[in-house]
Amino acid sequence: MVRKSKKHFKSKKTKTKRRRNRPSRRNRLSRRLSRRLSRRNRLSRRLSRRNRKKWRGGNEDYSLTNIKSILESKIQEETPFFSGLLKMECKNPDNCLALGQYEYALKKYFKDFKDLNLIDNSKLKRLAKPSRNGFIIEVPFKKGGYTAYTVLKCSNQEISDNLYYEYYVGKHFINKYIKKFPCFVETFGCYYLNGEIEWQQLKNCALNNSFEGIHLKNMITPFINVGESDTDLFKKSCIKNKLICVLIQHFDNVRTFSHEYVFNYPNICGDLYHLLYQVYFSLTQLGNTYTHYDLHRDNVLLYKPYEGNQYITMRYHSRGQIYEFKTEYISKIIDYGRNYIKLSNGVDTNNLLTNPDGICRLDECRPDCGKNVGYNVIQGNAYNTTTDYFNIFPNMPNMSHDLRLAKLFSIDGVNYQKTYGTPENLRPGTEDKISKINNIFDMRIFLEKKND
Repeated sequence: MVRKSKKHFKSKKTKTKRRRNRPSRRNRLSRRLSRRLSRRNRLSRRLSRRNRKKWRGGNEDYSLTNIKSILESKIQEETPFFSGLLKMECKNPDNCLALGQYEYALKKYFKDFKDLNLIDNSKLKRLAKPSRNGFIIEVPFKKGGYTAYTVLKCSNQEISDNLYYEYYVGKHFINKYIKKFPCFVETFGCYYLNGEIEWQQLKNCALNNSFEGIHLKNMITPFINVGESDTDLFKKSCIKNKLICVLIQHFDNVRTFSHEYVFNYPNICGDLYHLLYQVYFSLTQLGNTYTHYDLHRDNVLLYKPYEGNQYITMRYHSRGQIYEFKTEYISKIIDYGRNYIKLSNGVDTNNLLTNPDGICRLDECRPDCGKNVGYNVIQGNAYNTTTDYFNIFPNMPNMSHDLRLAKLFSIDGVNYQKTYGTPENLRPGTEDKISKINNIFDMRIFLEKKND
């Protein structure tokens, strides 16, 4: 048996002690990893500072605008991929646009419906019988085996409401609220037929609902050219008023409010207040910046996105409360040709009419402020202050006028003085001895009480 000296024992004891003070393998790895992460974080912060400098004007552009342009180019380059994606995810393109699913990709895939080469002329068809004001055609755009639909609305006669003004309202006002208020319809573009022959030919096709041999791309021209001012465009609108067409959003499973009320009343009677609420909530949010001035049952569509008993849950925030209901339909306000608008820059319909370079001052729009070229109604009393046309004065707001829709449904308490219009009454109806509905705000409150 070998005896260990004291010295040797101490030495061994010392070594053992050192081992105990040494960090474990797990701790060593943990510290090493933390050091690496620390270096990586410093590098990341350094790169982040470099990128921020580039965003502010360096060599590379990482701005949101550039990212969108890159995405748009990729969408165009990857046509087979996006076509397959849309076929799988957007089996109903109208729903994708209306409900926001793949909306951006779909519009960019079709170049915002500006490329007329994508029109499928073999599938053109009439959507309704031509009216006094115009005729409408379903225009399909096809690319990579995938089809999306639009609507082309054209003037029917010389004195029809000027469709350039309708386009102007849609493009510069309504489109800004599409995502916020689903009761509106998007406006895509404005065109004019190349001449009287093309106008008559397309009108006859709409009358007969036969478009054989028609190549729409060769019949229409974009109305707006780069560099043209509002003045230039309103001048042109007075010259080409009968030839103007406007391209708008399409809905496949849709009926007018009037049609559903008459022929499908049992299905919508319990939903009537919900359908009206969709309209009047939006109108009250826009307030004195917007009045439709032609809000009747044929100018509100009921869009049914889903078949069968499927429904949508609508949720509105009003006066600190949430109003929620289930409905099969989305109400859609159409026909913007007689609307009053006030843009965010302060320009309103009255300015468009009466400014030094406004419609009433343009030689091309004479006589009588465009009376014979589609601006007869829209001028209100801007040109002739003695005009009294059912209080329809689209040159100024009227927050009582759009109660016409509610009046047509015989809702009790609606204070509407004439068949087609009424003076503005901002007095809250609750202040009257007998509670009345004097304006769109009263109407919204009435409908909210019905929803409680």
